[in-house]
Amino acid sequence: CSPENYTSLAELVYIIFHEIRHEIQMGRLGKTNPLSGDVENFDELYEMYWDLEIDAHNYGLEWVEKIKTIINLPEEYYKLSQMITNYPTMSHMVRNQIVNINRVIQDMKQKGYDYSDISDLPDIKRLLDKKLFVKALGIKKGKVVTIKIDNEKQDYKNIDTVTLYLNPKRQEEYYDYIIGLKPRRVIFNPGTENKDFVKLLEENNIEPVVACTLVMLSINEY
Repeated sequence: CSPENYTSLAELVYIIFHEIRHEIQMGRLGKTNPLSGDVENFDELYEMYWDLEIDAHNYGLEWVEKIKTIINLPEEYYKLSQMITNYPTMSHMVRNQIVNINRVIQDMKQKGYDYSDISDLPDIKRLLDKKLFVKALGIKKGKVVTIKIDNEKQDYKNIDTVTLYLNPKRQEEYYDYIIGLKPRRVIFNPGTENKDFVKLLEENNIEPVVACTLVMLSINEY
């Protein structure tokens, strides 16, 4: 839903706050995630998704302007690509992407799979593409590609990295559990930043990383 590569400070700011807005939409604003649950009406799914995207797009642009007024840098630092500036006109392209996502959901249902949040599918697929061992823990049981999604805390072994998609408040019940897994690092994706948990991780010699898993995978820095 936002560029995975950036060429200016403005694009980095846009990406970060675009994703943060999605976290706010799902959390504080109580929006329904159109890519989770039992989706049957495609037009309804698309309308919901596009409304969320435009809202996040505008939020990202607002923060670019705010940062611009705070940090006085040469104009080239605040250039945005045409992909970003023209994003509101790309509804047809986005619709095609949602068609593919919806097809995956329906295919999973036809095969008898449960699923939770299909929006995490790109992360899991890319981790699998990197030949990495993946475990998934979510609110609902399900299956993405070949990975089973557990909905109860499991005693996973040999976990190197935990990548978070929970807002800070919901992370609290997982503090002890994640520390108990003894990972090498914990990745805080946009919108999940949590200074209290960061402190606990550092006290337990676990590296906190504030980054986007998709971006790290796309630029080979995972």
